[in-house]
Amino acid sequence: TKLLTKLAQHQRWQLIYDTKKYTLHLGDIKPVIQKWPWSNTQSRKIETAMSRLRLGHVGLNSHLHRFNMAESDLCNTCGVPETIPHFLMTCTRHTNERRRLLSNLNQVNINNPDHISLLGGGPHTINQKAMIARATGRFLWETGRLSSL
Repeated sequence: TKLLTKLAQHQRWQLIYDTKKYTLHLGDIKPVIQKWPWSNTQSRKIETAMSRLRLGHVGLNSHLHRFNMAESDLCNTCGVPETIPHFLMTCTRHTNERRRLLSNLNQVNINNPDHISLLGGGPHTINQKAMIARATGRFLWETGRLSSL
């Protein structure tokens, strides 16, 4: 009976999440409400930054500008909106770090990841997601943006 109640509550939460997930940054990354079983990088700073990136509450200009904490929403290097996908996938300021990230992932047959995959989404196994999390954490550390995220 306790198990059935717990299962029913989980299903209700999932239904509520399903109606709202497409309006949330996290909804693109995490389609179901479940634990992040692979999310353990052994670094609180990296875990905090990854959580903020998943939630969309980060120290990037696109977010800060919404709260008048940045003059502009544009990337200081590229002149385009400094969004999470831009930071992770295209910002020219972090080309070398991104090259190492993609090279590390290619070595374990994870090719052409997008920002959703780097943050824990996508059709990857738990072992692959663990590798992606470690590589993404290393990328965050190498960019020097870890504390500002």
